[in-house]
Amino acid sequence: MKTAFYCLPIALLANAALAAEACPGLDGRFQQQVQAGQMDAAESTLRQMTGACPQRIVQDDEVYFTDTIASQAEALATDGKLDQANALLKKAKRNSWMVSSVRGYIASQRKPANWGEVAEHYNYALELLTDPGDATLKKLPNLAETRQRILALATDAQLLYGRPAPAPRDGQPHGILLAAARGIGVESIPFPVQFDTNRASLNSDGKLSADNLAEFLLRHEPTNITLSGHADPRGGESDNQTLSEQRAQTLADYLKQKGVTAKIKTIGKGEAQPPVMSGLKLTEQEQWQLWRRVELSLDN
Repeated sequence: MKTAFYCLPIALLANAALAAEACPGLDGRFQQQVQAGQMDAAESTLRQMTGACPQRIVQDDEVYFTDTIASQAEALATDGKLDQANALLKKAKRNSWMVSSVRGYIASQRKPANWGEVAEHYNYALELLTDPGDATLKKLPNLAETRQRILALATDAQLLYGRPAPAPRDGQPHGILLAAARGIGVESIPFPVQFDTNRASLNSDGKLSADNLAEFLLRHEPTNITLSGHADPRGGESDNQTLSEQRAQTLADYLKQKGVTAKIKTIGKGEAQPPVMSGLKLTEQEQWQLWRRVELSLDN
């Protein structure tokens, strides 16, 4: 028994040495398999690396594997092979911003599109892209442009959904509002505040969005904000101008009732400023829905 006790650490050291020796070979094989597009084989090698390689190497390879999977899935989805793309994404080792973005694109191509699901995926991708604690983002080429692209997609999807995107109710801002709180390239936030048809009164979905906005403003306490109302091009230009002014004022009054103490400036822009489309394939009705929006600007 005494001999076995003393031999055990020696055996463990020997196994560790063998594992360390095997790791470079496994890692090299994994890299070659990914580069050759042999993802099933690469996944198998990655499993063998667990326990044979330091955790840091395994984590880095998981990121590489996941990014490659996301790129392949994006190519499939763009080619209209949505089910194949979705099946491939299930192999991803983590929910990276690329994975979430591709999931958002897939959901947007389903007919009819579930805009709540689309908004959820793009908002989460935006959260990951603006995470100040993620040092790997600094290595991402064209980070600013990528953030703006995902922000535009998240914004359009949320406007089409007509209410706040699904997210954990933990009292914290999410998605577009979280990006704004982090100060990431957001000058104005098109907000999905819905009104009754041809009226300036908030409907039930509009109140949900207004509550979400009030919660955000109460938490961050800006000194001055501007609300800009917009209308779609149907109807008379004068009527659209008046309606956009009234809708901005309705939202301002609602926020004040909820306890927002910021100085609120309201502007009506009628149909003069059409939305900048993100590239989503939309019907004419959906495009008009993007026109009907209220934009929030945090002046400080």
